[in-house]
Amino acid sequence: MNQPWLRTLRNRPLTWGLPLALLVVNLLVFSFYQVAYAGKVEALRSRFESDNEDLRKLSAQRREIEDYLSRVRTGRGDIHSLYLDHFQTADQRLTATLEEIESLGSAAGLNPTAFTYPLEELEELKLREMGITFGVEGTYEQLRRFINLLELSDQFMILRSISLNRAGKTGSPNPRLSVSLSAATLFVTDELAKATRAARAAEQTAANSEPDRDASPTSSVDPVADTEGVARAENADEDAAGEDAEVPADETI
Repeated sequence: MNQPWLRTLRNRPLTWGLPLALLVVNLLVFSFYQVAYAGKVEALRSRFESDNEDLRKLSAQRREIEDYLSRVRTGRGDIHSLYLDHFQTADQRLTATLEEIESLGSAAGLNPTAFTYPLEELEELKLREMGITFGVEGTYEQLRRFINLLELSDQFMILRSISLNRAGKTGSPNPRLSVSLSAATLFVTDELAKATRAARAAEQTAANSEPDRDASPTSSVDPVADTEGVARAENADEDAAGEDAEVPADETI
């Protein structure tokens, strides 16, 4: 006995033939894809994972470099502060240093005298080292307090040596001692101070003009290396000014 659905299938072959043909075509295409492209897909997947791993490594290296550059910028700022705010030039800080020694001596009940301060050029560092030698006379407690105040002073000074010149009477409860103290301090040269101020200004300008991106330290000026350039520029300006000015031939410029 024929079923109704069998008669429907025989009478309407397109109703089931077309979907079946599409299913067969899809199966053939899928089988071909599996055979022909499975290896490529796996290679792409492997490459994608490898690229992701490389990206993670490069990101870690970038963070390390950014941290290093940040430390470089911080270190350069500290050097600028050391040169301009602490060492300064001899014209800016020499008088203040000598006044500081006298003030600390007065605070300890002493009167530093006979100052000598020879100056030595440290050409490789673009610095000047000044030795400061002076004498004081007082009790042991006064001298100890004075030395302690020197070591705690905000002025950059290095206490090099202490020499006993004369001791008080033996057996005295508070013998007076006469000693010579030798200290030293450092100053920057005028050329280095100018180059450092220019470098600091350039970095501040770069930071203000590009607030969303850190300024590259390689674009800033190294004050020590640029000292010769500043000197050459100043000499060029002086030569140009000398050509424009009317100066007698026998007058020294």
